[in-house]
Amino acid sequence: MVQQNFAAQVDAFVMQTQRGMLAAFRTAAQFVIEDMIDRVPVDTGFLRASVMVSLDGARPPDRPMPAGSKPKQYELNPQYTLSIAGAEIGNTIWASFTANYGAHVEYGTNGRQGRGMVRLAAQNWPAHVARAADEVRKQSGA
Repeated sequence: MVQQNFAAQVDAFVMQTQRGMLAAFRTAAQFVIEDMIDRVPVDTGFLRASVMVSLDGARPPDRPMPAGSKPKQYELNPQYTLSIAGAEIGNTIWASFTANYGAHVEYGTNGRQGRGMVRLAAQNWPAHVARAADEVRKQSGA
């Protein structure tokens, strides 16, 4: 009887740990993508709005900004979070700017310095994981 109770406790602990790891993974991914998006300079908002997140590969940067775009015309589409919500441990989460000038903003061009929004956000991964783990612990009451 004691042995079954102990096994049930171990099973419950393993399940709780796996759920916590998954929640921390998804939350950290969300944090790093938000960090990346927050670093994007905004004129029309087209570059920020071009962010696509998927589990099956990067999207090509092939979307030109429409002619006649106005300042702050484009809004960030929060749908990217749905891909993160479907991620499992071991998945690669791809976040891509589909605007065709995203690489120029990231790395710089024509004498303009790059903003490094992707690289700098990725460098913060350990901090995002720590923050996500803290948040998951708080939500679980641990």
